[in-house]
Amino acid sequence: MAKRRAAALLLMLGVFMPFALKAQDGLDQAQAYVDAVSVPLFEAARIEPELRFPIRVIEDERPVAVMLGKSEGQISTALLLLADQTEEVAAALARIIAEQQIDPRRSTGKRGYKMKMHAPGDDRLRGSLTSVDEAFARSSERAARETLKNREGFGPATEEIRVRARDLDSFVVELLRKADASGRPLMTLYEKMSRMGAGLFERDDYDGRMVLNEQIKWLADRVAMDADAQSSPIWQAMDDDLRAVQQSLKAQ
Repeated sequence: MAKRRAAALLLMLGVFMPFALKAQDGLDQAQAYVDAVSVPLFEAARIEPELRFPIRVIEDERPVAVMLGKSEGQISTALLLLADQTEEVAAALARIIAEQQIDPRRSTGKRGYKMKMHAPGDDRLRGSLTSVDEAFARSSERAARETLKNREGFGPATEEIRVRARDLDSFVVELLRKADASGRPLMTLYEKMSRMGAGLFERDDYDGRMVLNEQIKWLADRVAMDADAQSSPIWQAMDDDLRAVQQSLKAQ
């Protein structure tokens, strides 16, 4: 009986240990890829090496790209599998950096962030918006912010989620352009997420799904000028690495 149990145990180890190692290899490969893609983004944001934070790859069926606390970002395997090109992954990573940089709830209080991001100028993000539409939008956002300052409740109102999403995505588009990428892949990624019924990177609920769909329309005008933009060779060179990562993740 003891010999049979030992043989069964060895058989199980022979079956499951290679699978576990293979799965870990896939995550390790994905992590190395994410680390490489994040470097040009940190450099574009002028974040000193000692102030950069890790962005960890996690196994999750949802497209997640979010800051966890103050010192770590997370990006899901589902998001890596959803992307068709490295610039889409870069857009998700830029969203994490944006969240860490401009969200006061995530502020580390450290000095050394040289980059002071502002909403991109009218000639870069406005697209076909008229001055009247722009003025109305800005006044509406100001009114929403004032309302939110006086609001009490258990969670953020939809308007707060919307305003925050637009602040983050404005940052992302500018950061991607500074990194010789395009703002258009962010919208492309959102479109894919919408088709699969997902919400915002950090909110997979009704409000998150609603605001995600709004952001697709909101970004369309603002990245229209990027339609014919050519991505930098640095991003194109990583596309083969993305496909290798995806094959490794699918194999597990």
